[in-house]
Amino acid sequence: DISDPGNPFEVGLFDTGKPIHTVCVRDGIAYLGYSTFGWGGSELWIVDVHDPERPVEINAFREGGYAQDIAIRNDYAYVGSNGDGMRIVDISDPGNPSQIALYDSGRNLKGITISDNYAYVVDGSLRIVDISDPEDPEEVGIYDSPGQAHMVAVDGDFAYIADGEESIRILDISDRRNPEEIGIFPAHDARCVVIEGDYGYIIDYCGLSIVDFSDHESPVE
Repeated sequence: DISDPGNPFEVGLFDTGKPIHTVCVRDGIAYLGYSTFGWGGSELWIVDVHDPERPVEINAFREGGYAQDIAIRNDYAYVGSNGDGMRIVDISDPGNPSQIALYDSGRNLKGITISDNYAYVVDGSLRIVDISDPEDPEEVGIYDSPGQAHMVAVDGDFAYIADGEESIRILDISDRRNPEEIGIFPAHDARCVVIEGDYGYIIDYCGLSIVDFSDHESPVE
């Protein structure tokens, strides 16, 4: 319970018995991604959390490799796996999930961000995938980052890549087929970036940095 941010406390527990790598929650349903590495693949675990004190398993989608990230758009879950690409799973009936498509860049996928009709996939680089037809995802653009892209945040026509030792790379993505780097913010092994308004919240090995991105070409901490 985080109703009082200064005094958070646990109210419920769903014990999978295995490590969870990512979670996404929508409309009282939690989608958990975890790896059964060594036990035969990964799972999208679907849990009813309408009552936070009593989470209940609905079903699981068992497929693929090391589940790294999950994004939800409309009736579909986009499940990123380390070694098995991005699986698109129909979750319109959470009790009966089914895969409808696969996008595979041939590299280990690390993160997925959905904005409008596009999935922004990081696998060491940034790949922009048109998902207007979820059954037929199409890669339309790519940015070969100089580092090892771990995560991407998207805000309108701009993307922010946490590019490991190569800092935060800022891209103009107004033309999805030709993303263009327009700025850099120095960070020591950037792993995570979240954008809210004009500000970015960056996690690297030095801690949390709060950055003013109102001037995309010259961000200021």
